[in-house]
Amino acid sequence: MIKALVLTYDKYRCFTDHMIRCYEELWPNNPLVFHIPYQDNLEGTHSSKCVYIKSEPCIKGTMNTLLQGLGGCRA
Repeated sequence: MIKALVLTYDKYRCFTDHMIRCYEELWPNNPLVFHIPYQDNLEGTHSSKCVYIKSEPCIKGTMNTLLQGLGGCRA
């Protein structure tokens, strides 16, 4: 499996959901696991293809949260 970091925030969750649905339709056996940040109460349902990660609302905080565990990368 390959981690796919999705840089988004709650206001644009509909676009994120649409992107993931398109991947499922066009490439159903893709090796990606989408790591999706959320800021308020929009945590989605975790699955083998989607991991929802609580993050700060600022872009730097979101990036730092998404990069945790990737070999010491920090924004």
